[in-house]
Amino acid sequence: IMSTQPAEHKCAELLFQVGTEESDMGHLVLIIANSFLPSSFDFVQRIWKSAQIHMCADGGANKLYDSFPEARYILIPEYIRGDLDSARPEVLEHYKKLGSIIQKDPDQDTTDVEKCLLLLDKLEDYLPPNHQCTVVLLGVMGMSFSHELYNFHMMIKHSGKRKLVFISDYNGAWLLTPGSHVIHCRPDTKCALIPLGQPCERVTTSGLKWDIEGAPMGFGGLISTSNVASTNPVHVTTTHPLLWLVDL
Repeated sequence: IMSTQPAEHKCAELLFQVGTEESDMGHLVLIIANSFLPSSFDFVQRIWKSAQIHMCADGGANKLYDSFPEARYILIPEYIRGDLDSARPEVLEHYKKLGSIIQKDPDQDTTDVEKCLLLLDKLEDYLPPNHQCTVVLLGVMGMSFSHELYNFHMMIKHSGKRKLVFISDYNGAWLLTPGSHVIHCRPDTKCALIPLGQPCERVTTSGLKWDIEGAPMGFGGLISTSNVASTNPVHVTTTHPLLWLVDL
């Protein structure tokens, strides 16, 4: 079902100004997974300060602990959740002493990141009405390709409930659901539009160096990579889910 009102995406605020006075991203949840984290501590700390809830998905606790030793007593997740086959005992003990809640979920039909997303359903007091919030995920891109593909599957699976934003050192990515979108981003931002899950019957854009005019998109057909935002904002209308990627 296509949305009738354009959805606004404040790309520059989320990726470049989050945590500053200029940011107006609203409710943020941060989940740290077990792949590469952004290398900039300042960037991770800005996201951390903007988020209302902080979680580590199992081995994500190791990544947080190992990546930023100077912040082991500063960045303390409220929850560490998963089947706990990856998080090291000394890491779990460290965060437990600092107040983190450790939750073991042995279910093998959901990934550790999904276990964290499902936990959000239970945190009613911390979430806006209807659970509409932005979930920033670090450590979900860059290691196992099969895990990365599953994470993008998960992006579609949970798109009806909340917006998931993946961030790495190199890219920011989120889903454009069927309908119209207004994307605020810096001019000259390199970007891509990738059909996700199924072909798009029709995609129309304005504000890109190479605009798309009502064309179908899909693997084996048209894919828009290495495009560039020529104006701010960029407008996208799509009939089916479309992955928006920006280079950082």
